[in-house]
Amino acid sequence: MRDVVLALFDIVFVEFTKLITIYNPKLRNRILHNLKLKKLRKLCTHAYYNSPYYQKIFKEHGIKEEDLNTITFEQCPVIKKQHVIENVHDIITDRTLDMEDLKKFVHDSSEKRTYKNKYTCFTTSGSLGIKLPVLFSNSDWKRIILHISFYASKPYKIF
Repeated sequence: MRDVVLALFDIVFVEFTKLITIYNPKLRNRILHNLKLKKLRKLCTHAYYNSPYYQKIFKEHGIKEEDLNTITFEQCPVIKKQHVIENVHDIITDRTLDMEDLKKFVHDSSEKRTYKNKYTCFTTSGSLGIKLPVLFSNSDWKRIILHISFYASKPYKIF
């Protein structure tokens, strides 16, 4: 429930920002950019502390732990799908996941998408020869659905 409330708060904040800055697009852009930076920094901090691969990549790019509070989009290292394929075990941030079990689940499942009642699971298309699992925690999945429901259901766009 907390996740849904936070997602609703995000939507209300963005829409309210658009409304009060209708005559000042520079201010709107600055506020929304700062919100994106806040989320980026939270994501990078999570990746740094929970993914051996990202910790290594950040260090290789000269990004130290204390830099995470000021990191920008331009400073974030870009990785390719091939890097993900080669390092999937070190990229996953939930250290309790068994990759072999997950691969079996992805291979054997046809329509079921819930993995261990904890994750909603999809796969990439496999264009590079390997279908990679894409996992969303149940709370993240609820947040995604809420955002899609709100933004995709508008019959018109105000701004």
